[in-house]
Amino acid sequence: MPTVRDSILTLDLGRTFDCVLLASTLVNTPDDVARQAMLEVARRHTGRRGSVVIQWHPPEWFDNLRPSTSTRDRLSISIEVLERQAETVRAKVHYGLDQHRWTQTFTARRLSVDDLSAALCRSRFGAIRWLTADKTWLAASTEA
Repeated sequence: MPTVRDSILTLDLGRTFDCVLLASTLVNTPDDVARQAMLEVARRHTGRRGSVVIQWHPPEWFDNLRPSTSTRDRLSISIEVLERQAETVRAKVHYGLDQHRWTQTFTARRLSVDDLSAALCRSRFGAIRWLTADKTWLAASTEA
């Protein structure tokens, strides 16, 4: 498969897949139009009997987010909360692997399960199926 570098909001590979992965909690973007565009791109690339697999921040994540540091194997991750508002949080994540360091700043918006279900429905995906006990990963299939 060739490497493709494009905006996730307009990506069109001209083909479909059995499964499309939308990771990194992108669906929690504060931008409703961007969220819907990402789900439309996912739908465009999901086959007739396929699924989209989504990582998201469930509502309780926003209530429980605290500055923290963890290490797994050689990867260290620390999170810094920069700003907290009623429905959004702005945070910075610092990653370290051996001598390599990188940082990601993001803003996430709290979505209810109903909000997410409605967005999936507008993109012609079916009901949510939870993939993990903590409800951070879910799947939704294409509608027949």
